[in-house]
Amino acid sequence: MGDHSSASDRVRTRFATRGGCSARLGWKIVFTDADIRALTGSGAFARGETYAREGHFDDIEWEEPRRRLLGRSKGSHGKFYRTTVNFEGRSDSLVPTRSTCSCPQGSGCKHVAGLLLTSRRLGYPPETLPGALGSAATSTPSQMQQIYEAAQARAATVSTWRRQLEPLLEKTAAPTARGELGVQFELHSTLARGTRRAFVSLLAHAVRMGERGLWVRSNINWADLQNAHSSYVPWQVDAMLAIRRALQKNEPGWGSSNRAPLALEDVPAPGPWQALRAARDAGVVFIASDAAQSPVRLSDELAKIEFDVATTSSGLAARTRITLAGDELRPRQLGLVGFPTSGLYTWNGDAATPSEITLAAFERPLSSAERALTDLTTPVEIPADEVAEFTDTIGTRLSETIALTSSDDTFTLPERRRPRLGVTVEHLVGLNVRVSWHWIYATDADANGAVDRQRVSFDATSGRDGRAEAKLWGELPGGLGRWLPKGPLDGPGSTAFYAGMSALSFVAEALPVIRTIAEVEDIGEPTDYKAAEAPPEVTFTTVERPDDRDWFDLEITVLVDGEEIPFAEVFLALDRGDDYLVLPGGVYAPLTGPRFDRLRELISEAKRLDDTGGEGIALNRYQTALWDDLAEVGVLGAQAKAWQDSVRALSGGEPPTVPLPAGFTAELRGYQQTGFDWLSFLYDAGLGGVLADDMGLGKTVQALAMISHTAELEAEDTAERGSPPRPFLVVAPTSVLPNWVSEAKRFAPNLTVAMIDATSAKSGVPLATQVDDADIIVTSYALVRLDEEQYAQLPLRGVLFDEAQFLKNRRSIIHRVARELRAPVKFALTGTPLENSLTDLWSILAVVAPGLFPSIPTFTELYLAPIERDNDRGRLAQLRRRIRPLMLRRTKEHVASELPPKQEQVLELELGPEQRRVYDTILARERRRVLGLMDEFSRNRMQIFRALTLLRQAALDASLIDQGGSSGGLHELDDEEGAALNADIPSAKLDVLEELLADALEEDHRVLIFSQFTRFLGKVKDRLDASGTKYAYLDGRTRKRGEQIDLFRSGEVPVFLISLKAGGFGLNLAEADYCILLDPWWNPAAEAQAIDRAHRIGQTNTVHVYRLVAADTIEQRMMALKQSKAELFSAVMSGEGDAVPTQLTADDIRSLLDE
Repeated sequence: MGDHSSASDRVRTRFATRGGCSARLGWKIVFTDADIRALTGSGAFARGETYAREGHFDDIEWEEPRRRLLGRSKGSHGKFYRTTVNFEGRSDSLVPTRSTCSCPQGSGCKHVAGLLLTSRRLGYPPETLPGALGSAATSTPSQMQQIYEAAQARAATVSTWRRQLEPLLEKTAAPTARGELGVQFELHSTLARGTRRAFVSLLAHAVRMGERGLWVRSNINWADLQNAHSSYVPWQVDAMLAIRRALQKNEPGWGSSNRAPLALEDVPAPGPWQALRAARDAGVVFIASDAAQSPVRLSDELAKIEFDVATTSSGLAARTRITLAGDELRPRQLGLVGFPTSGLYTWNGDAATPSEITLAAFERPLSSAERALTDLTTPVEIPADEVAEFTDTIGTRLSETIALTSSDDTFTLPERRRPRLGVTVEHLVGLNVRVSWHWIYATDADANGAVDRQRVSFDATSGRDGRAEAKLWGELPGGLGRWLPKGPLDGPGSTAFYAGMSALSFVAEALPVIRTIAEVEDIGEPTDYKAAEAPPEVTFTTVERPDDRDWFDLEITVLVDGEEIPFAEVFLALDRGDDYLVLPGGVYAPLTGPRFDRLRELISEAKRLDDTGGEGIALNRYQTALWDDLAEVGVLGAQAKAWQDSVRALSGGEPPTVPLPAGFTAELRGYQQTGFDWLSFLYDAGLGGVLADDMGLGKTVQALAMISHTAELEAEDTAERGSPPRPFLVVAPTSVLPNWVSEAKRFAPNLTVAMIDATSAKSGVPLATQVDDADIIVTSYALVRLDEEQYAQLPLRGVLFDEAQFLKNRRSIIHRVARELRAPVKFALTGTPLENSLTDLWSILAVVAPGLFPSIPTFTELYLAPIERDNDRGRLAQLRRRIRPLMLRRTKEHVASELPPKQEQVLELELGPEQRRVYDTILARERRRVLGLMDEFSRNRMQIFRALTLLRQAALDASLIDQGGSSGGLHELDDEEGAALNADIPSAKLDVLEELLADALEEDHRVLIFSQFTRFLGKVKDRLDASGTKYAYLDGRTRKRGEQIDLFRSGEVPVFLISLKAGGFGLNLAEADYCILLDPWWNPAAEAQAIDRAHRIGQTNTVHVYRLVAADTIEQRMMALKQSKAELFSAVMSGEGDAVPTQLTADDIRSLLDE
């Protein structure tokens, strides 16, 4: 791909026509970058430009009469894709509208963009199909070759600098001329059945400028405008679409597919006026349907409707009067637009042959009364003896809903009553206020000072001026918004009730403003509010629950100027976000500022973390960080302070140093002594916790020191209570039980250790008998699960879970059993308390610190979703603060600086040709299958991950996927491909591994080799056997694990093959100084554990780590995804980095399979 010559230099183009050329003579084939982007999107267009520039395309053909362009492109790894682009006629041009491609995307891809760009740069198809071909002629290869040779000749004469600047010129080329658009208005007249009365309607047609300079309706309608941007002026198309949206009816089935003209009579509010003005400004022409195509005027003036009253010889005559720009319009040459009516159209002459059509909007949509006025086509006669009645009653009411005028000034209009807001404020007992809103209608005082005054409720249906009310309402000060009635002006909801702080705010803030704009009536004596002399004082006290010693009821007292306030009121005020706390006497104290903001957060958190179901607030003994936060915003009572003082060391202080127990023989390093002190302090306080030190820092010896310390305390307590001593239970993976026993005998020889390695049923001895007189019981997770009833009956002084990541599945039986074990304290040891998600952390803490966090749904809402989904740093900091007192983690970099360095290197390997072909074949098949399952990602998760596993195996060794049946077979491949999948296909990783081993063993290094796949480890064994290299081997089926470990540690063999799942933890293999990971895993913590089998206390050599990654395969994508999990672990455990989502999402899967 290093050759950057132009496409015309490199593309071999074969012009041949499949079938006769039936293209219309004179068709223009013109497409712009915008046309291509519309077909492919911007991203594919950019990649297509690169493909076209690098000359990926050949065999370009134009096929008639199907009007499509075909081509072939060379993709990744030499694979070829066939691409087709279909063209359609638009006006007098052919433009690209649809595409297909044999690539995984299927259409609209970079290959489509590249084909169009390449063909355009070659000048083919020509802009105008040659007239010599005729409408029925058949093109010959020689004719097409002439076109090709002409294109090549043009390309050869173009200077290099022109070819280099050609892409820039394309982006700024003058746009192709496009058709103009217009709207033709047709006055349509029909006779009503059984009458001579004609009904007139106005129809709007979409029209275009024809070839003869006339506006035509052919080949255009409102429905086709959606896709017409390439054929017509784009901004005119947008304006026409806006008109269509404004005019279309809100009826089911009426939409963008309707091809009929649009009627203006029943247009929904607010009408088409804004769209029409915008279209006029965009150059859309409005014409009539007469032969001359005379212009239709859109008036900028607004029409008015009035009820005009004049005095006559016989009384009064009242008629409807509609004016535009001061001119009265003739009702018989006028139509209305919209329902409700928003405008009108008028014309001159007869409706059948109208002229001078004008459209205009009313000042505002007509009311129902005003709409009824338009039906009054003849004057209303009022006899002289009834004029007074009309003036005093009907006329007065009409003036409140319609514009009543007298254009000749012969009639004195009735005086209108004007509305004003009225408010009644009732000051009730208990600092409560009831507020009622209403209207007050009154006339100006007459000569005698009399006023016609009437009180009108918001839900009254008569005697109101809606327009005046709306105008008055719209002019109210914006700051009153929260105090105004919430209901409509013509409905109920005009009464509100305020209590406490709301009443204070209304009286102090809103009422003074309301008095300036409304008539206010006060009922009762207003409360005399005054500020407190000092801020509120908050005190916390606790009461231990007799039925559950882990929980304390939290009692909170608030004093304001010496007066005690029930906390329920304070909590409600905080929960509502009130700025003040109001006392019964009217004294109010501020609840604002950082102190009360923090108190509000903490009380809300404590309430949500309380799963006990009580009505008040409770705190758990494990929520020590929450205790500290509460102490910062209030005063602790004596009992609460005593509890806080007893656990203060967990919140950042140093636990007291504890002397090593008598008989404990290990010499602890400084950080190990600190870990022992911390564990002992937790035990003495009756709390559990998690020792999460980095792998290889000696968690076992720290835990044994703590267990020995508890044995001493147990001996003292036993003497006092006269009961048998209780043992300490250690639960660990089966593979590390012997290590626990040997370490206990080595460092605590004075303690009796009982190792349980079989169920009581299998051993024939009850569990209680087996552990009689034992100080320490060592058993496995599997046995605790199988003998759960017997373990649940054991009286224990404590439980320790080693490799506690075994508890991370909260739905598992062992997790339930672990929670139900009867022990005053429980501890967890793990270097990876968080592997995949925060739920791992919750699961472990739910066992060792019950009550620290709530149930999993609440934990998800409070922490998991904000951190993993929303990347909420504030919530992440809060989580770290909550777990810090009960979790201790140190890394090698900080506490074991004497360890030799660890040098890590990623070796990216290129697959051989045969293995690459097999991998790409499987990738193409599985990509199609997996992408088809992505719509139901959760439901199909197992199938998706099986497909990913198949790809990982193919990246390791092609022969692996030849053996697995439905889970790993290639029964869908053709015979040639299936036959190639056999043991003779070289594996790039095995070849590189041989070279690495040869170099390492030649220099007397000791090597650990890890893989997820035991079948691949079998391949490695075959290579080692063939070369005569001795090795030890460990996977989940190995019976005598100890023998294999001793083989390596003793130096008898230099290589140890280990299944990552079976040997990634619990092994001390510091004799090794080389670690080779043959395949990446999703979880970086699991890989780190494997490496730390060698990089740990006792290591004296630099540890070399090699990760073998197959380039351009799923393994390379996995390396990037793993980083997100590592960042979350770092963010939660150490506060470094930012939290990011860790669970594999559908988008992650797509990225793994992206081409």
